Amino acid sequence: MNRRLQRTALWVGLPAALACLGALALRVPAAPAAWLFAWFFFLGLPLGALAVLCLHGLTGGRWGAPLRPVLRAATRTFPWLVLLGLPVLFSLDDLYPWLHPDGANPAPWYLNRGFFLARLAVYFGLWLFLIRAVPRSGGRMAAAGAILHALLVTFAAVDLIMSLMPGWYSTTFGLLVGTAEILSALALCALALHRFAPTGSVQDFHDLGNLLLTFVMIWAYIAFTQFLIIWYENLPHEIRWYLPRLQGPWAVIALAVVVFQFVLPFLLLLARRSKRHLPRLAAIGLMLLLIRMADSYWIVVPSVRPTPSWLDPLALFGIGGLWLAAFLFHLERDKATGHG
Repeated sequence: MNRRLQRTALWVGLPAALACLGALALRVPAAPAAWLFAWFFFLGLPLGALAVLCLHGLTGGRWGAPLRPVLRAATRTFPWLVLLGLPVLFSLDDLYPWLHPDGANPAPWYLNRGFFLARLAVYFGLWLFLIRAVPRSGGRMAAAGAILHALLVTFAAVDLIMSLMPGWYSTTFGLLVGTAEILSALALCALALHRFAPTGSVQDFHDLGNLLLTFVMIWAYIAFTQFLIIWYENLPHEIRWYLPRLQGPWAVIALAVVVFQFVLPFLLLLARRSKRHLPRLAAIGLMLLLIRMADSYWIVVPSVRPTPSWLDPLALFGIGGLWLAAFLFHLERDKATGHG
């Protein structure tokens, strides 16, 4: 069954990705933002998995044992996402206005092409190191890995996403992105455990449900705090990030994110039976993964262009299909070799 799904994901993802790459090569205006948004979401899955592995290394306990194969398989997709991120580098001028001579650049000493590329090389090089070292260290690198990973996520979120709209800043943005990535990884675990590897006890599923509930609440608290402070201060250079996101189709997505990434999962995960019943927990995980895609879309695309495009779902299917095929490959290989 997994092999069939892997082939399907590859056959869907490859032509969709090639079509998006063709649109990028032809300089279709909507293509760079579409690729960046899809890549940004799927990049969060291995990075969130790495954070959960660090968390388990710090705390120990039975709760991490059934999640570990899924988390390790997710982290092993990271090198493929590094390759899938290369098209972003060829679209920098179409994404980041601070690269234009006449564009607004509040910090030219920091926001310049050479330093930007050097920072990205450092971020991804260190992540490659952590993804290899943390699972093998048996928890010995968990504390250092967690601190370094938190710093990398913060700076990468600022460089890749916040700087799409130079002059806007939020001190909690990196924390918001990191929390959302952990939530995505835990949702993936709930779905994958039911679909691909239904192992573990009822208590293990209950622990996973509690973790999902915890990070749903943490994400909601950070997102609301950021919104409340910026909206209350009402400073033009701060609210301009929210203004386009609360109009037209973006307002509908914002409402959906509030309902399906906080209100509904919060209410469902309060119920003990939802956390101890794996199919129900998997359905919540699927809902969270889908709304996390919408949240990533809402965060990235309005900073680049005012309206949605048909290339947006195409990029999601392209990168998503290739990522899923790689994830299933590593999950099957670990199961066959007894690793994880």
